[in-house]
Amino acid sequence: MGDLFNKLFKDKKKRYLNLLIVLLPFLLLTGFFGYKTVDSVRNLVPSGNSSGAKKATIDIDEYDYHLRHNATALQKELFEELDSLLRQDPVDEQAVAESVAKNYVADFYTWTNKSGQYDVGGMYYVFADSRVNFYFQARDQFYHYLSTYIKEYGAENLIEVTAVNVEESGQADQFTDVFGRSYPAWFVRVSLTFGDHPNFPFSAFERYINILVVKRDNGRFEIAQAYGDE
Repeated sequence: MGDLFNKLFKDKKKRYLNLLIVLLPFLLLTGFFGYKTVDSVRNLVPSGNSSGAKKATIDIDEYDYHLRHNATALQKELFEELDSLLRQDPVDEQAVAESVAKNYVADFYTWTNKSGQYDVGGMYYVFADSRVNFYFQARDQFYHYLSTYIKEYGAENLIEVTAVNVEESGQADQFTDVFGRSYPAWFVRVSLTFGDHPNFPFSAFERYINILVVKRDNGRFEIAQAYGDE
């Protein structure tokens, strides 16, 4: 190895060229994997007019809500409901909060239209300031084994939310973020119904989700908290 190194760099005129040839494969690999990592986060953690919105076929542009290109029948139905509610004058904020909660859980807890661990659902509805942290937490926890499940069972046999019902809803105390800013908030408790695929262990998944929806200054309703029953 030492002899090869000496031969490559003995000639000063060719030293930098040889050095570039040696390092080029490593630079290309580093750049490729760095790009893929950044591109995955940019596509799957939407914010404003990010490239993640390109995956949508239906948009509510004024509020930056988008429907994924391969949405389920329920997801389409709930998205149309949200669109209709936001067009009302005046807007029924309680109903919109419930609709945002339903849209979020219908996408987040559905795996049949996801491509793998990095394809986290419901991201368009998550509180903007904590969206990146939420994405990585979801990817490493609830979605952690999704790629393995897809290989073992097939995506079509995984969990799919087929119904979302509001069990409880009402105005909550104002939500204060880490910067001390306060927002109006609503508590929404929903129940989930999953499609029946007998080969997959559905009993391990939450059926009741508690959600705190907040209204941002720009009028967007976003999910600030979501958790199952302990």
